[in-house]
Amino acid sequence: MTSSFVINEIKDASTKPRAVALILGFGGAKPRHIAKYSDLYNKKNCSTVYGTASNYDIFTKNKIGLDAFALDGVQQVAKLLRQADNDDDAVSETALIQQKDIPVVMHIISNGGAFTTQHLGLMLDEQRDKKNVDD
Repeated sequence: MTSSFVINEIKDASTKPRAVALILGFGGAKPRHIAKYSDLYNKKNCSTVYGTASNYDIFTKNKIGLDAFALDGVQQVAKLLRQADNDDDAVSETALIQQKDIPVVMHIISNGGAFTTQHLGLMLDEQRDKKNVDD
């Protein structure tokens, strides 16, 4: 399965990103509309994962589609974070002194991003409820 997200990593591969930004676009946004926000983050040494849920999923609040889209975004962010962690072995001593934890920033644009974020929160709540029942 191909991702509906675009990954934009920082240019300097020898350093870790200051943060990873998950940018969730507005309904009807094309990748080029969201790319300008990604470029702003890149200029600040942050990697980005960006995309927009389908118009159908956004405007009908399709749970299955929004859940799949949100999960895909989180998986892409996790992939970037794992890559940054695995690169520790190959970087300079200076890079090892850098901050180990990389924050994740969510940039929510209009209703499309808000609906996706809402579904991400609901999925987290469901998992927390399942964990509490299992305990």
